[in-house]
Amino acid sequence: MGLYNKIHYYFGDGKGKTSAATGTAVRMAGSGGSVVFCQFLKSGTSSETAVLNNAENIKCMAVDEPIGFVWNMSREEKEATAKVTQRLFEKRAEAGKQAQMIILDELTDAADCGFLDKEWVISEVQRLSAGAEIIITGHRQDRDFIRIADYVSEIKSIKHPYESGLKARKGIEF
Repeated sequence: MGLYNKIHYYFGDGKGKTSAATGTAVRMAGSGGSVVFCQFLKSGTSSETAVLNNAENIKCMAVDEPIGFVWNMSREEKEATAKVTQRLFEKRAEAGKQAQMIILDELTDAADCGFLDKEWVISEVQRLSAGAEIIITGHRQDRDFIRIADYVSEIKSIKHPYESGLKARKGIEF
C-alpha cells in the first residue's frame, strides 16, 4: 500500500459511523489485509465485535473495563478513564505495527473528553498513516481532523427511533 495509505474521518450525530468503519474493515480483511479495530469509550461488547473477532486477520481492541457516560463521571472516574484510554492507545500502537488498516473508533470523542491529548493524537495518526490506512470516528466535527483526513464523511441524523423513546437494540445500535 505505501504511498496510497489515506486517513478517513467519519463524524456526526447519525447512526452509521462504526458501521461504516466495520464494513471497510471487512472489505480490507476480505482482500487479505490485516486490520486492528480499536474502540475507545466502548467496552468491546457491541455485536460487530463478535463477528470481527472471528475473522483471522482482524484484531479487535477495547478498554479493559466498562466506561459509563462521561457526563455522569466524577473527577476520579474521569482520571481513571483517561489512564485506561491512554493504555489502549499505546496497546494499539504495538498491535498495529503490521496492520494494513487501523480503525480508531470514537477517537475524536476520547480527545474531546480530555482522555487523550488531541495534538499528540493528530501527530500519531499522521505517523501511522505512513504505514496503514487509518479510519477515525467521532461525533463532533473537528477541523483539525478534517485538515489531516483524505476522506471526510458526515453521518447526519434526520430521524431516529431513540427520539420517540425506543432504547438501543442489540444487533442494530449495539
